[in-house]
Amino acid sequence: MKFTGASLITAVLTICASLSVKASDIGTPKSVTYDGGIVMTGLVNIYFIFYGNWQDEHQVQLMDFVDSLSNTAWFNTLRLYNDRLGNNVTGPLYFAAAINDNYSHGRSLQGNATHIDIIEKAIESAYLGKGTDHAGIYFILAAEDVDEEGLCTKWCAYNSYTSDFVYAFIGHPNKCPQLCIPELNRNVSPNGDPALDATVNMIAHELVELMTDPHNDAWRVGNSTASEEISEWCMPPNATPEEWFGPNVQKLDSGASWNLQVNDTKWLIQSVWNPVAKKCVMSS
Repeated sequence: MKFTGASLITAVLTICASLSVKASDIGTPKSVTYDGGIVMTGLVNIYFIFYGNWQDEHQVQLMDFVDSLSNTAWFNTLRLYNDRLGNNVTGPLYFAAAINDNYSHGRSLQGNATHIDIIEKAIESAYLGKGTDHAGIYFILAAEDVDEEGLCTKWCAYNSYTSDFVYAFIGHPNKCPQLCIPELNRNVSPNGDPALDATVNMIAHELVELMTDPHNDAWRVGNSTASEEISEWCMPPNATPEEWFGPNVQKLDSGASWNLQVNDTKWLIQSVWNPVAKKCVMSS
């Protein structure tokens, strides 16, 4: 979930401010291409580093979401992605472990080198298991009082990799709600906390990209001047608001919007690009 400059930030702000934007107003990338790299196949362990102060209830909700997400029809679309070795994204996702990090690197973080160090220190602690999981995904989830130099200016969340692991950093949506919390649920959300619900959407966004393009050389948006992955294809400014969350968004009595139920919990999650049907979908 990245921004690529002032023009893109303006476009995102414009679309978030008005969900009546027309498809003709949106400039879409040329294509989704495969560049020859591998996808993540087989069981994928998920690790959370809760950086800063997090409510226990929110931690449980986030862990439950990723542990059960691969059981949904939404995840089936990812299974359509394969690589040159003949491997498909298969899942399942499995929530393996979590650790609380009490501001080990302070409240003002300084880019991906700091994020990598946070993950490496968490791995060294052994609370996330024995050694580095080369086939897993490590998430840093920043608390609301954690600043980061790229947050709100370049991205809400991002993913990357090292020679040892792949990872994502999820900034707290309340740092810039106009950019990081979808307007549909900015004031009220299915689970009573718009930032929590937006965090789940950001996790889903980064999971799609990591599963299909873990090393920035597999499935990507083609003919783009920016480095973009397939999740960008199905969100503004590259997609209409209906494409973003699908045509079947439902409303709770509270007015909150949702489109995916995981176990007993309802969430609003962005759609996924179906490479066969060539459109953004919520199930396959």
